[in-house]
Amino acid sequence: MKARGVALALLVLAVACVAFAWWGLSTVSGRKTFDEMAGIFPVLVGVAGLLCVACSGVIFLCLHLVRGRSHRP
Repeated sequence: MKARGVALALLVLAVACVAFAWWGLSTVSGRKTFDEMAGIFPVLVGVAGLLCVACSGVIFLCLHLVRGRSHRP
């Protein structure tokens, strides 16, 4: 049950990271705030968000596979 909570927390974190990256790269105020070299922050946070989505997916997949094995006769 704890692994599912971690996976959900990673998913929520990923949504927040991707939303921040979108704001930083796609809006006028975001581009104004993160100009020139500071613009790397939204990109890195977006990549971190995608990694969180991938980790969350792996955890959910492992939970699904383990649960499937425990129910087989």
